[in-house]
Formats: sequence, C-alpha cells, structure tokens
Amino acid sequence: MLHVRLGEQHGGDPHTAVVDEFCVCRSRARVDVAVINGHLAGFEIKSDADRLDRLPMQMRYYDRVFDEVTVVAAARHLTALTRRLPDWYGILATESDSDGLTLRTHQKLGRNPDPCTSSRAQLLWREDMVELLLAAGAGAEVRRQPRRVLLPQVVEAIPEHELLSEIRRRVRLRLRVNASSGSTAA
Repeated sequence: MLHVRLGEQHGGDPHTAVVDEFCVCRSRARVDVAVINGHLAGFEIKSDADRLDRLPMQMRYYDRVFDEVTVVAAARHLTALTRRLPDWYGILATESDSDGLTLRTHQKLGRNPDPCTSSRAQLLWREDMVELLLAAGAGAEVRRQPRRVLLPQVVEAIPEHELLSEIRRRVRLRLRVNASSGSTAA
C-alpha cells in the first residue's frame, strides 16, 4: 500500500528513486523505504506485530540524514508514536475498510530542522568524494587518501547546497544501476 502510494506520486519520474531497506550512517540504521529526489525522505513501517523499542535508536540516525521522515503504523502504535516522535515526523495510520488497507494522515509531515551534512555525505562512495574534490580544485593526493580523511574535506570544500544536490544525484544514479542489476543496496 505504501509502494502503491509512492508509485502514484513518483512513478515514471526520472529524478526520483524509491528503494527498500536503505542504510544510513554507515549501516547503523536502515529505513524500510527511502525516496530520493529533490530531497531525502525516509519511511519506517511499524506493523501490528512490531515493537517500538528500536525506534529511538533509528530516529537518531534518521534525524541526521533525512529531510522528511514518515512512520507508517498500525492503529495500536499511534498514541505512543504521537508522544515519542518530533512534530516534524509524519505519521500515516494503516486502516482497514471495504477496499482493503488504506493510509490516513495521523500527523502532518514537516521538514527536519537540523540534518547533518557530514552524515548525509557518508552516502557518497569514496570514488564520489575523490571526483568531487578534484572538481573543486584539490590536488591529486586525494586519490590516495582513505574515505575517513576525504569525508571532512568534501564537507568543507563544497558548498552545502551543491554537495546535497550531488549526494542525491549520485545516490539516485547508483540505485538505478543497482536496480537494473537486481540489487537495491545503496
């Protein structure tokens, strides 16, 4: 049902990638569905069978990376989620009706007030960082530097709006290549 909704919203858009099981912050957390286009959006699904005990840890990492986060939840979780989630998180409630399951907005989605550029830049591969730094005028020595050394250089050398645009573009491209080969790993 979430995929149907996302397909209706983004289907056929060449500037949008929708991917399942998207890892963030060096695989410390994984969101159930991510949408990458002009922004980074994460969707976490909490079914009737799920517990919410991992959610605080997940949120720590989601808050660093995503512009928007929506929790898609069964009715039994709504009260707890409303209390636990920041007001910028969206909540979609799953409901049964004569047509099957539907999604209803329980809490309106807002924008993350404080994402972390460095955490977002971790979505780049080492080769991406080298290319970006070389294009920004860095010397050839960046070709030999490890990823952990390149990351702060990329964040420092490239204006934030340009870096975020490159992150989204490169991740979308990588996801399309992986999807065509049968893999969805980011």
